[in-house]
Amino acid sequence: MEQTLVDIIHSIKPGLNITEAEVNEDREESFRSEAAYQAFLDKNISGIQIELATNEMEVFLEQLDEALNDDYTIYISDHSYDEGPSVVKILKTSDKYDALMFEGTNGINYDKTVEDIIDFLKQLETDRPFQLYSVGFDSMLGVFEEEVEDVEKLAEALYEFCPDVVDQGTETVEALAAEIENSNSFYFWWD
Repeated sequence: MEQTLVDIIHSIKPGLNITEAEVNEDREESFRSEAAYQAFLDKNISGIQIELATNEMEVFLEQLDEALNDDYTIYISDHSYDEGPSVVKILKTSDKYDALMFEGTNGINYDKTVEDIIDFLKQLETDRPFQLYSVGFDSMLGVFEEEVEDVEKLAEALYEFCPDVVDQGTETVEALAAEIENSNSFYFWWD
């Protein structure tokens, strides 16, 4: 672990338990090929993780984002929606898409590899810049940097790429568009 990073974290919230970031052990199946998986491993990305009470997370993430430079990618890898702790990961990489590879994010049940997801997100980002907020094995959430203009068109594209956001989530594309407009964010979740 990089001592300066630990010092920064403890200056924000003393006493946090910091451990080496755990990777998804089954992530190889998330990649298109063994060669693509090996290319990711060759990047040798390291990181740390912190368990934090969910109600303390927002302020901590804002302070951490301000304190760190662009050489790090910060995201929630395990978001607790009850009273349990959430896990924040900090990777030593300036490429936010490495977080998706680190977690092995996929929609395999819809034939979506991590590379497919990254390709979609890079295309999305050309017109609608966003920050990754949460990244998991079968889900992710992004927050747009600007207000989204064409929410209906975006909701259609998101539904086409990840049907579960509507079929098991909002129930209609119109409701998804309203959610995007109200939150200025989007998510994928493959069940």
